[in-house]
Amino acid sequence: MLGERLERAEIGSLGLSGDRVFAVLDQGSGRIVSAKRLASLFGCSARSLNGTVLVTLPDKSEMFIEDPELGERLSAELGRSVGVAHRDSIPEPRIEIAAGSSTDEGPSQEFDGLPGTFFDAAPV
Repeated sequence: MLGERLERAEIGSLGLSGDRVFAVLDQGSGRIVSAKRLASLFGCSARSLNGTVLVTLPDKSEMFIEDPELGERLSAELGRSVGVAHRDSIPEPRIEIAAGSSTDEGPSQEFDGLPGTFFDAAPV
């Protein structure tokens, strides 16, 4: 999912404030998935708004991150059952990305994320 352009940002021990606080969770496997595995997530974006997150879907409709229907809408877009997870709800995330140059098809690779984060590589 794409993020937003910021004029300024606070940087802390978990990187940019507000970055990767939420992630897309595959309901079947329990793994975190990103656009590096499901390229259609690049059609979605998220931005901060009044202390919460507003998600824009490929059809340009917008939903707040807390909306219980967001998981259903993302599942329809992605073709697999997914939900949205807050980083505090998954203390030891397992992350899935594509193993090669293909994202939606082909083999995947999994690894343990850093505790309390959804980074799919080393933090900055």
